[in-house]
Amino acid sequence: MSPSGLTALLLGLTAYPLVQVSGDKLNIYHQRHQFVWTGHVKTLRGPVKIDCDQLTASYAGNMEKVTRTVCDGHVEVHEVFNGGERWGKGDHADFDNVSGVLVVTGAPEAHQAESVFTGSRITYYVGTSDTDVENPVATVLSAGQEKPEDGGGRKSRAPKSSPPPPVPVHIQAAHLHGDDARHELIWVGHVRATREGVKLACDRMTAHYTGNQQSITRTVCHGHVEVHEQVDGVERWGKGDHADYNNVKGVLVVTGSPEAHEGKSVFNGTKVTYYVGTTQMEVQHPVAVMYNDDKEKPLLPKPKKSPPQGKAP
Repeated sequence: MSPSGLTALLLGLTAYPLVQVSGDKLNIYHQRHQFVWTGHVKTLRGPVKIDCDQLTASYAGNMEKVTRTVCDGHVEVHEVFNGGERWGKGDHADFDNVSGVLVVTGAPEAHQAESVFTGSRITYYVGTSDTDVENPVATVLSAGQEKPEDGGGRKSRAPKSSPPPPVPVHIQAAHLHGDDARHELIWVGHVRATREGVKLACDRMTAHYTGNQQSITRTVCHGHVEVHEQVDGVERWGKGDHADYNNVKGVLVVTGSPEAHEGKSVFNGTKVTYYVGTTQMEVQHPVAVMYNDDKEKPLLPKPKKSPPQGKAP
């Protein structure tokens, strides 16, 4: 039977969303309940298109429904959802037609809008825009930062112009989950992020984005947070338990026993605010150790003298 004839038969019998498959050659193994297409294979299931070199479809009963689809060689996946689209590629794909879970392995790569994700395994939840990536290395776009003209982290009084263009952010971690319904990308485990001159490290990072992952507007970090930045030859770094980064304003707030270092100076407080791209920093309830450049000795607050014994203070 020709591939086109078999496709028509599957469409007529399946009780699940329709599956159309074509290729150069088809073998049918009734004992194994499998169809095997080879050569320029193309499959269409609702909004999902998959191209590959070989496709094995497992069916239940008397060809009543396709339950699993396995693709090998030059796999490409394309899906349209909620007005957006995403596509990916890899060497191998395993599609559970019942649950709608599609797993791509073999140097997998996923694209959504301008974002690019690579890892060891990428899982698509078909019918939603959610994605899981194991060992992800990602490049996503962050909203361009409004640069203050007064150098003080305050709003400029200059007339408003068009917003600055987005800038790329490079992020890697142990795991990534994309929750499009909440417009969140959640990285977990040894997270490392670089945005222009700013480096962030933490245990868990949640990035909030607009639209179809068009740009990240806010980044929230939890656990063992570290911040590194170099501005105008000045290097500073800090740490804390929590960080909240407004990507548009360029304001990074660190809390949870925050500590900031600039040169040899050390600042502690309840909250440390960095104005990214400037040398300004604010510390709430500060306790600081600063150095005298000439004597290389720390400048500490002078201790108060105790009143003489026997006399009223």
